[in-house]
Amino acid sequence: MGQLSDPVLSNFGYHIIQVKDRQPNPGQVRVSHILVRFDAEDPTQEENARRKISDIYAEIQKESTIWEDIVKTFSEDPATNQRGGILPWFGVGNMIPEFEMAAFSLTEIGEVSPPLKTQYAIISYALRKKKPISSYEEMEETIRSRILRDSRSGMIQSQVVAIQKARYGFVEDENSVANLARVLNPITKSSFESALEANSLEDSPLFTLQGKTATASDLAEFMKNEEISPKVKGGTFDIWYDRFVANTLAKTEENDLETNNKEYQMLLKEYRDGILLFSLMNQEVWQKGITDSLGQVEFYRKNIDRYRWKDRVEAFVVKVLDKSHLENARKALSGNGYNQGLIQEFNANYKANTPLAFQTESGIFEYEDHLVLSKANLNQSYQEIELNGTLHLVMLGQKFPAASREFEESRGLVIRDYQEFLDQSLIQSLKSKYPIQINAQVKEEAFLALNQ
Repeated sequence: MGQLSDPVLSNFGYHIIQVKDRQPNPGQVRVSHILVRFDAEDPTQEENARRKISDIYAEIQKESTIWEDIVKTFSEDPATNQRGGILPWFGVGNMIPEFEMAAFSLTEIGEVSPPLKTQYAIISYALRKKKPISSYEEMEETIRSRILRDSRSGMIQSQVVAIQKARYGFVEDENSVANLARVLNPITKSSFESALEANSLEDSPLFTLQGKTATASDLAEFMKNEEISPKVKGGTFDIWYDRFVANTLAKTEENDLETNNKEYQMLLKEYRDGILLFSLMNQEVWQKGITDSLGQVEFYRKNIDRYRWKDRVEAFVVKVLDKSHLENARKALSGNGYNQGLIQEFNANYKANTPLAFQTESGIFEYEDHLVLSKANLNQSYQEIELNGTLHLVMLGQKFPAASREFEESRGLVIRDYQEFLDQSLIQSLKSKYPIQINAQVKEEAFLALNQ
């Protein structure tokens, strides 16, 4: 402890680092979570969320409680609530500090953390798995990828440039480059070209590459269409000359590969074909399907029988999760039909006082396809339906017979189907324009060879 490092260069400057403490890398952890969201600008929502997660945490402590059932019922994270709240593996530095501290503080598999508040949600975690830091062999690809994204990858780039210079016969005119640097380093980018002309340096040679000489005017032309981060420090000529050299060498290598390397030629062809196909599909199918409003309406009119509502009914469905509050719900709802004011009052009351007691949904539903409403008696405004051991309180309102949907009600479905129609039309058009003949014998031979 107390050891001092040599000066270290980063993007922010030079640092001298003193060791104060060491901790072993804890590896990675996998947790599942229950998420309750709130609007940070609404104190009432935050208080309701805090009360709900507290009740959930108390429920979790009971031995009979199944974590997955609680997650599915109460977590407000749609990406994970149907699979037990499981999150991907993560290590130190991948999540917000509060999240990491809570997750890594858990020691026993299945242990649950107390509720943790973040900016927009309150969360509770359960530990699923821990694993130590991976071996170098397992992390090699990840490390290589991070190095290439790091500023220190400049050292690798310098080595690449040096190899390219040797391979393609790069010869620098050192005297000319030194003279240009002396005159042009103090000049800004915007004044670069005029300074070249004022000093009659446009034709000054920079380097020769594969028998071709690049001049200062070539550099000035390159600078017109490029930008460099203001964080890059140095003289104007030095900065842009290095960039120009690297760019020219890279293009030279690319042209060499395209001419002489068959694997690269195939890869390039595949890439170009992919871009061409993407552009064609985007122009003729995806974007057209979204933006062609007249085509959408015409498709809707021609296929209006696809877009029909089944028989529907207004309904408010209350799923009873805690039967100790059943009588209060019955008193509030029984004897009533579908009523927006009553629905809003009931929802506000239970969310504020008994957030784990009920789950509700309301609106106009196609009742034949609804799990609960398909069992309902449509002639009763209030009824109780038990399904899979769970009681549901149901209030019904106005009934609507099967009917065609308006275009706006079907717009999302119409766009999806219209894009599928455009896709099939494009394929048929291409098949007609470019007939395909299949050599059955070669196809069979290829099939047999691939399956040996």
